[in-house]
Formats: sequence, C-alpha cells, structure tokens
Amino acid sequence: MASGLSVVDGEGRFITITGSGGEVFLDQATAQNGLYVESPPRRRCRLDYVLPEEDTSVIYQTIRARCAPGAQLEVDASDRRLAG
Repeated sequence: MASGLSVVDGEGRFITITGSGGEVFLDQATAQNGLYVESPPRRRCRLDYVLPEEDTSVIYQTIRARCAPGAQLEVDASDRRLAG
C-alpha cells in the first residue's frame, strides 16, 4: 500500500494517513472501529484485522491487516456518500 493515503472511519471521517510501507498508527479506541483506506480515483478498501488483548507492558503493539475491497465512493461537491 502506498504512503500518504487517507484512512477514514465508516462515516468517511479522516483518521490518519498511511505511512512508509503502508503502516498505520492508531490509538486503541480508534482501532476498534471499522476503518477504510481511500485511494484515487474514488476507491477504498476495508482494513481487516484482529486486535490482540491489550498488553500494558508495551508502548504499542504491531498487528497485520489486509485491505479488502470495500464500498466505492461517490464524491459530490457538497458531500460524500457511499455507493453500493
């Protein structure tokens, strides 16, 4: 996955961007919601992942995710809507 792509929640709200090598850094609360990666032109995929139990002895945990095809985006000048 390319760097600099938008990561959004199920409502299309911006969360963060993808980093080098497709890495995404999230806090625990954000990671528990459905997340999508948007790439031009109007494509997006759903990040599929399983969160491990929280390990309080480490600062962060690394998990693997797969970007599965998601709903296509219909972009309108006034608003954003999901199609399909």
